[in-house]
Amino acid sequence: MREWPLSLRLAAGVFLAFRMQAAVLPPPSIDSLTVSNAQARLAWTPYPAAQGYHVDWALTPAEAFEEDLAGATGTAGWSGAGPAGSRFYRLRVDPMGDDALAAVNALNRLAFGPTPEELERVISGPSPIGADAFIQEQLAPETLVESLDTEPPQAGWTFVTATGTSAGTRFYLYLNGPGQVFVDDIQIVKGTVPESGPNLLVNGDFEAPLAPKWGLNVNYTKTALSTAAAHTGASSLLLSGVGSGAQGNSVYQDFTGWKAGDIYTLSFWYLPTATTNNLKIVASLSGAPTSVTQAVAPALSPIASSYNTLASAKATVATLRAWTILHAIQSRRQLFEILTQFLDNHFVTEHSKSVDFFNRFYTDGTQLDQLATDLEFREISRWRSLLLQPRCTFLDLLQASAESPAQVLYLDTVDSRGDANYIANENYSRELMELYTMGVDNGYDQADITTMSRAWTGWSVKIVDPINLGNPFASQTTNRLNSTLTNNASLNAISNLSGIWTLAFRGGRHNYKEKVIFPGKTVPARFGPPWAGRPYELRIPARTIPNDGMQDGYEIVNHLASLPFTEEFISVKLCRLLVHDDFVHGVYDYRDPNLSEEGKLVHSCMLAWENSFPKGQIREVLKVIVASDLFRRHGGSLQKVKTPLEFCVSAIRALRADLGHGRYSASTDGGSISGRDRAAVNAPMTRMGMMRLYNRVEPNGYPESAPGWISAGTLAERAHFIQSFLMAPSDAQKGDGMDGGNKNLSNPVALLKSRVSATLWTDAGGVSDYFLGILFPGEGRGNLLDLRGVCVRFLNTSDDGKSSSPFSALGPDTVAYDTRVRALVSVLMMSPRFQEQ
Repeated sequence: MREWPLSLRLAAGVFLAFRMQAAVLPPPSIDSLTVSNAQARLAWTPYPAAQGYHVDWALTPAEAFEEDLAGATGTAGWSGAGPAGSRFYRLRVDPMGDDALAAVNALNRLAFGPTPEELERVISGPSPIGADAFIQEQLAPETLVESLDTEPPQAGWTFVTATGTSAGTRFYLYLNGPGQVFVDDIQIVKGTVPESGPNLLVNGDFEAPLAPKWGLNVNYTKTALSTAAAHTGASSLLLSGVGSGAQGNSVYQDFTGWKAGDIYTLSFWYLPTATTNNLKIVASLSGAPTSVTQAVAPALSPIASSYNTLASAKATVATLRAWTILHAIQSRRQLFEILTQFLDNHFVTEHSKSVDFFNRFYTDGTQLDQLATDLEFREISRWRSLLLQPRCTFLDLLQASAESPAQVLYLDTVDSRGDANYIANENYSRELMELYTMGVDNGYDQADITTMSRAWTGWSVKIVDPINLGNPFASQTTNRLNSTLTNNASLNAISNLSGIWTLAFRGGRHNYKEKVIFPGKTVPARFGPPWAGRPYELRIPARTIPNDGMQDGYEIVNHLASLPFTEEFISVKLCRLLVHDDFVHGVYDYRDPNLSEEGKLVHSCMLAWENSFPKGQIREVLKVIVASDLFRRHGGSLQKVKTPLEFCVSAIRALRADLGHGRYSASTDGGSISGRDRAAVNAPMTRMGMMRLYNRVEPNGYPESAPGWISAGTLAERAHFIQSFLMAPSDAQKGDGMDGGNKNLSNPVALLKSRVSATLWTDAGGVSDYFLGILFPGEGRGNLLDLRGVCVRFLNTSDDGKSSSPFSALGPDTVAYDTRVRALVSVLMMSPRFQEQ
């Protein structure tokens, strides 16, 4: 516990003094002291990550201090009985433990925010692994088993559940067409936890004859018990339909114990048969406010299904975006996902620019989308493959970007020529130095841009046979989609070729002359040893063999990846990503004995880059950052604002826990965050600031710092996202204007009940503590005292905000309880605190 004695004398005036005994940060500052009506009030600036505040008093500084337990202590102040004479006060702060603070920072920086289960596994559980173990996991993603893209179709009995209300006492079960499926262990229970509590249905396990409780009508009169398969017991229901069903054309049962306004959870298990292809099973309660429609045939998970479509080059960019979102939410390799997005945002490419290029040859909009998406997917797939290699270097990643057809198209290298009297396009050489390697105005000039541009002439794209993917010297494919066309122009058109688009070198367009880049330049003195004074001129010889011209580009990327300017710029960007926004490049003098802590960290990263072998290993740089005090302590805690991607993903993760049987307390289809078409006009990420993954127009990438994302309008859209996310699925407003509906689903009550003792379910303080703890783990309990009071008052107030409504009187299985809890969580997640990371 850190102590800062505060002397306070009330007599001839007011006197305030501080003495800091053991501090990493300055002590809390006292903003004011007031005494009125025999009440003394102290106010201070909250201490970061404070777990608690204590106010002690004594009549003289020499006497023993004792804690004032009668006063009221909050996040930023204390009030208590004023003394009759002089009195001395002392303020004590309980700081969050170093490992806990480092762990919270790691969960917010090396992951897209914590899940309740990750908090327990890393920090708060009975055997937490701690910060260092979590960090080591994330630094070595290849050691974490991941099968999201390769999960096989689900086989065997499958569990299905839905939660909501009922308009009456009848349960219905039917298919959307003719066929059969085994069904077993149907339950309807009060509350949000399936299979918990008395089953309101009779003979839901089908161990007794169907009559008299189960009724069969119209297309379902052949439904019967079967011993051919059973989830539990000796038999199940073989649901048999000769045609599609409906509520009046189904298997049904009238159940007792129904009460209007109560919440019910329906659940059952099913097993497909040979006749269930393309069938869906429907189970619902009266009026269909609580229903579930489930595809019966074994199916791939949404991630695996999307991956297969992407791998077959038949996916749209909407599929790629949704796949990205789902990986960010569900992957154990969280840092791996963050670095994938970092690279895509650093080496910018634009899906629409690729569409424009392919529009020269193709006219079908879906085909254009798929061709452009395939380039984006192949680009990030190569980075992902490299990041799984422990000794991956920046050169590896830079070369992958340079060879990416999406990059060749984005900055117009595809049409750049250096032969004859053509003037090379400078776009790629400019952005390669300014944004991808050295940083703006950091060691190069316009002459270097112009000279370098000639080296990239001839880099282009071509459609080749699949076996030649990655071979820049391969001939264009001659395989035709339709060889029977009689029109020669159509027969020989690019659009009639069957193949795959890849990087190509067109030697006839290259400038083969000698090129001298950075002529006579040396590394500035500010870099200090071992770099200062080094010459970094690059002399590329004239070429005589046509295909050798492509070597110009490889010499450039090799040279740029080893320059101290690049080491500095990339280190700065990684520090901005993982620590805070206030790192800069091109400014630090690494010889300065008074160099800032930020400058020292960048310098350490550069040395790790310089001294690793092979040079520039990304993990060695990351190790330096995550070992630094700036990352592990307050410098890395709640210092950044989440981007729209980080905000949406972290919101799902914050409430996502495994409830068993494939159920989670929060989920999404991905498209409800990133959009379901190319434009994604009504997608939450677009509305929060025009963030469209894989389609950034400007080459500088989406902003990493707060000003690019925070305005009145974008904050309103963040609030809309949270409100609709926390709404129950049956809420009429849940769609929030999204195309295709809103599949961002949450069940905070189910989460609460799975994590908190039943004795606390109706305890306003206990419920508040749980959600404050999982949503704001880095704040410290002491800094949440005032907000906790707000939460308790909120839970004890009617939904219209006008009258008292004791939370303890609400039944935990009622709609009123569910609504109150959803509203509380919504308010907390809309607060400024949840925008931070």
